[in-house]
Amino acid sequence: MNTERKHKTFYTTSLIIGLILLMLEIGFYQKTIIPLWIAFSVILISSTITFFILKKDYQQTYLSKKIIYPIAQSVGSFGFITCYLFMAINFQFADKETTVKTVSIISENTIGTQNPSTAINIDYDGSEKQIVFSSIEKNEVSAATTVRLTVKKGFFGYDVLYDIQLK
Repeated sequence: MNTERKHKTFYTTSLIIGLILLMLEIGFYQKTIIPLWIAFSVILISSTITFFILKKDYQQTYLSKKIIYPIAQSVGSFGFITCYLFMAINFQFADKETTVKTVSIISENTIGTQNPSTAINIDYDGSEKQIVFSSIEKNEVSAATTVRLTVKKGFFGYDVLYDIQLK
């Protein structure tokens, strides 16, 4: 296999892995009290670093002078992979000790159009967090005024939700 083909395979594979991990990363984000700007910062920093490292090779491999393609490659692969690792490590290596917190529900809304899910917004230590429930739990969500959260401190210090009970 020649070098150009190896590089194309590498870029394609890393992009597919990055996009798959982005979908899995959303699950970790929903279970973690982490500001969205932190996730974007991790993606931006890692993408910027890999862009400058791989830009020339990417342009030579694909014989393109356009800068948008290596930027998209850096974000779609290495940015998403790095952010997934950040969220997964925070979640998987959380402390063993749990804390129970009861917080008020600020608002309730629905997400999606075909099969809408019910979501609530809570104020968690000064930051707003959205918690999504299945459509089956709609009546429970509508009747609730508070949420009891069982929380662990994540590896990087961001709280992880382990149990959510509507009250």
